[in-house]
Amino acid sequence: ERIDGWIKAAGGEVASLDNWGHRKLAYPIKKQQEGNYVFWYAALPSAAPTELERQMRLDEDILRFMVTRTEIPPQLEEEHVMAEEQEEIQSDNESGAVREGDSDGSDAPVESVNSESDSA
Repeated sequence: ERIDGWIKAAGGEVASLDNWGHRKLAYPIKKQQEGNYVFWYAALPSAAPTELERQMRLDEDILRFMVTRTEIPPQLEEEHVMAEEQEEIQSDNESGAVREGDSDGSDAPVESVNSESDSA
């Protein structure tokens, strides 16, 4: 709750939270053998990570932290891939194309190859 508050105070928005729970640490940190592993995926303004790192560094309850930057949050990337797959299925259905493997009744997955060329 405290870190969520810091993210919101910095002008960010929490996209998702991945709580791994209480686990044994890879090595002792400040004489602690166990800790909670939690991952926050958040959209933040460009200046916010610096302030967030400062607050986490000052908090004695946080043993280790790492702030990294990704282009697309994980759940948004999954939604994007799923949307592309659905568009591909719809275009196959509209064109009446029969994919290999459908005619023999097997449930084996069929890999599709994207043949779009990149033009500069």
